[in-house]
Amino acid sequence: MIGMLAAMALAGSSPHTTGEIRIDLPAGRLEGAVCVENWPTGAGHSITLHRGLNLARVKDQAGKILDFDGWYGGAVDGEGLVYDFTPPPSGPVCFEYVGAAPMFPAHDAVEDFKGLIAADGKSLRAAEQAVWLPTPYDARTKSRLQSTTYKLHVACDTCRLLYVSGAPPVRGREGTFESSTPQRPLLFVGTGPMDVGSDVTFVNAKLSPDARAGWTSAYQAVRGFYAEYLDRPYGGMPTILRFDSVDKGLNPKRQWGFASWPTIAFGNGDLEAMGRVLPRNDDEGRGRTAYLAHEAAHYYFNGTLAGNGPYRWFLVESAAEFMSWKVLAATKGQAAMRARVASKVGEISWDVLPLNTIEREERIGANYRYVYGPLLLESLDRTIGDARMRLFMRGMLASPPTAWSDFTRLAKAAGVGEAEWGDWTRHCVDGAPKACIEALSAQAAP
Repeated sequence: MIGMLAAMALAGSSPHTTGEIRIDLPAGRLEGAVCVENWPTGAGHSITLHRGLNLARVKDQAGKILDFDGWYGGAVDGEGLVYDFTPPPSGPVCFEYVGAAPMFPAHDAVEDFKGLIAADGKSLRAAEQAVWLPTPYDARTKSRLQSTTYKLHVACDTCRLLYVSGAPPVRGREGTFESSTPQRPLLFVGTGPMDVGSDVTFVNAKLSPDARAGWTSAYQAVRGFYAEYLDRPYGGMPTILRFDSVDKGLNPKRQWGFASWPTIAFGNGDLEAMGRVLPRNDDEGRGRTAYLAHEAAHYYFNGTLAGNGPYRWFLVESAAEFMSWKVLAATKGQAAMRARVASKVGEISWDVLPLNTIEREERIGANYRYVYGPLLLESLDRTIGDARMRLFMRGMLASPPTAWSDFTRLAKAAGVGEAEWGDWTRHCVDGAPKACIEALSAQAAP
C-alpha cells in the first residue's frame, strides 16, 4: 500500500522535460540531450533509461558535470537501467545519451511489444514503457514516474513524419512538440502519411471519409459508454497510430495494439478496412469493436490509474478487457458479449494463482491478464449485478487495490454484503476453482 500511495503522490507533481531528440532512421540511432525540471518531491535522485541507450553525461543547468553510476551492476527496471546521480543544488537535471535499436528491415524479430524500441529502417517507435526519455525513478518503491509535460525538438534527416504523443504530428524532417498536460510520451518517426482531422487523427495512415466516419462513430460510442459506466469524463479525442510490427515476418497473422494516451497504436492492421468494419454487427465488426474498446479503456486503466504493486497487471489489462465486454453488450448486444465470454472460457490455461494469494506483479502473466482476470471480474458482475459492479469498478479507479483486503473494502463500499462477498470468494477465488469460470460459458447460451 505504501508503494501505491507514494507513486500516486509522485504522480501529482509531474516533471517537465525539455531538449532535443535526434534520430538516424537508417541506423536506428537515437540521441538525446534533455533536461528534467520540477523534479518530484520524494522521488530521490535516480532515473531509469532504456538498456539500449547509453548515458553519457549528467549535468546541472550551468553545464557542470554531475557524478552518476548504474551502468555496471546497477538495478534493472524492466526495459530500463536505473542510474543514480549526484543532485544539483537547484534547477533542472540534464542528460545526454545515445544508442541504436536492433534493426529489423525484414521484420524478423522474434517478438515485438510495447517496451521495445522498434526500428526497421523506415520507422522508429518508442513508447513510454521503453523509457526513451530519462524517467524519474523512486528506488524505495521501485516505481517510475512516467507522465511528464514536455517541450521537445525532434530532428530526423530522412524522415517525412514526426510524432510525439500528446501533440499534433508534423510533416517534415524536424519539429517542436509541446504538451502542458502530463503525458506518457510515445515517439514515432517515419516516412508514411498523416491524416489530421477535427475528430480522430491518424498517424502513418490515410483514410477515406467513410472509413474515418466509421472510426469516429465507434470511438464516440465507446467513449460515451465508459464515461457513463465509470462516472468519469473521457477527455479528448485519440490519435490512431498504425505501425508495422518488427516481428510480422515471423508472425504474419499477428495483429496487436497498445495505448499511450492519447495515442492508440495498432500493429499491422489495415485502418481503412477496420474503419469500414467497425459499424457492422458481424463477427469481424464485433472483434474490431472489442479490440478498440480494450485499448480505449486504457484511458482510465493505465491512464488516470497508473499504479504499481502486485495487482498492477490485473488493474491495467484485466480491467480493460472486462470493460471491452461491457462495450460489446452495449453496442452490439448481449449475445455478442456472451459469445466473447464463452470463447475466453475456452482459451483459459489453469496455471493460475488465486487472486487473493498474489504477492508479485510478475505472477500475473498474459493468460491471467487477458483471460482469467477478466473472467473473474465477469463472474463477480453476474453475482452482484450491474449496479453494484459499476460501483466496484469506480472504486478500483478511485482507490487502486494493493492487497486482497482492499478488494474486500471496495466490495463493501459497493454495497456487497459480507456473507455475499465471502460466498463468492469461496466459490470463485479460493484455489482458483474451474467450476465458477466454466459456468460462465454455460450461462453464455442465449
